[in-house]
Amino acid sequence: MAQSAPQGQPQQMGPVRERHTIWQGLLEWIEKPKNATDQQKITKHVPCQVSANSKDGEPEL
Repeated sequence: MAQSAPQGQPQQMGPVRERHTIWQGLLEWIEKPKNATDQQKITKHVPCQVSANSKDGEPEL
């Protein structure tokens, strides 16, 4: 039986490459009510971050 890495810890495969954050922000959307009689809309938020590998000091895109 194969063992897996503990949850929350990525497995190391090959050399570690430096990653740089190229964008971070907050995604926001408004969910419409599921039933037509409910008029209250729900606003949802999710913090996000995008990173990329670096090559010669510049992000690889």
